[in-house]
Amino acid sequence: MDVRVRRLRKTEFLEIHKLIHKIFPKIDPKIEERDIIIVAEKDNELVGFSHAQIKNGKTFLRGIGVEKNHRGKEIGKKLLEKMLLIVSGFDFPIYLKVEYSNDVAINLYSKEGFVSRKYGDVLVMVRFPAN
Repeated sequence: MDVRVRRLRKTEFLEIHKLIHKIFPKIDPKIEERDIIIVAEKDNELVGFSHAQIKNGKTFLRGIGVEKNHRGKEIGKKLLEKMLLIVSGFDFPIYLKVEYSNDVAINLYSKEGFVSRKYGDVLVMVRFPAN
């Protein structure tokens, strides 16, 4: 079965917390009810996610993650594309933080129109709305 990318259901709130913690053990996600969460589902199991928040005229991409055994299958790309399709409608800049060592993610974001901005020890990438 193929991977299905869709919005998170309200009944999956606990499940998404577990998935995020499994992918990023050091992260305690702060998910608010208004947040946008996209999930990747394979064989009725969540295998990836994308999380965004919209605040004060800006969109913050809080994370994209895919379980290790499902990486390299363009699931992260599908999650990002679906999220961008949704949040681009707000016509706000989209910001995200990424580790300097995460070349795979930096390459993915760059291909989707994000540009790098360095702030101290943090690499912030931004995608501006099309005019």
